[in-house]
Amino acid sequence: MDWSKAKSVMIVALLLTNIFLIYACVQKYYDKSAVADSSSFISALSKHGIEIKTDIPETKDRLPILSLSYTKPGKAKIKEILRKSDFKVAPRASEKVYKRAADKFMEELGFSMTDIFSGEVKANGKVVKVAYLSTYEGYSIYAEPLYVVFKNGKIVGLEGKTAIGFPASKRQVSVISPEKALLIFMSEEGKTSQTTEIKSIELVFWVNNENVDEDELVLDTAFPAWRIIYGDSKVRYIEANRE
Repeated sequence: MDWSKAKSVMIVALLLTNIFLIYACVQKYYDKSAVADSSSFISALSKHGIEIKTDIPETKDRLPILSLSYTKPGKAKIKEILRKSDFKVAPRASEKVYKRAADKFMEELGFSMTDIFSGEVKANGKVVKVAYLSTYEGYSIYAEPLYVVFKNGKIVGLEGKTAIGFPASKRQVSVISPEKALLIFMSEEGKTSQTTEIKSIELVFWVNNENVDEDELVLDTAFPAWRIIYGDSKVRYIEANRE
């Protein structure tokens, strides 16, 4: 007998069994619309090494699919704002300070902080970039970001573009509950010997660029999705439209 091969088969079988047990254990708390008792759901996951470190948001029944158009302020306007105002910060300032300066610059350009929000801050040597994403009726749109670019603490311009979302049609799609999204996440992620911490779960609009030609329409289409942050700030999107 090939013991090495047999051992590998047993490990795979045990892993699949573990995933099935997780799903079966929590499925009894779940129906087609929602989980009746979130505390029981969280407790069931915890017993299988899945720790929920955030509040589970309320379920939204239906949302539209968004079409996106992209825009960016003209170079002349950017130069004019930079000439009139000083947006310089200390090169080694905190992310909070960089975001505050970038917010002020974006407002001067005519953006409303209710329609966009600052995301991650990327630093590479003397260059720091603050990312901005759009929103639609309070929901974040995770598409190509617009970056405010600093060099040596001074804003030098913009990179990328900002998305403007509008319903693709009058039709809205059913949205799965956050509990079901977590079940799907666990079935896709699998179970390891280590505890998996779920740090946040948020309903958003998401443009899935994976394995898509840049000329295809899907790049300009944002679908409802649950954005899950877990482990060491890893991000997973679970499509919320399961029709």
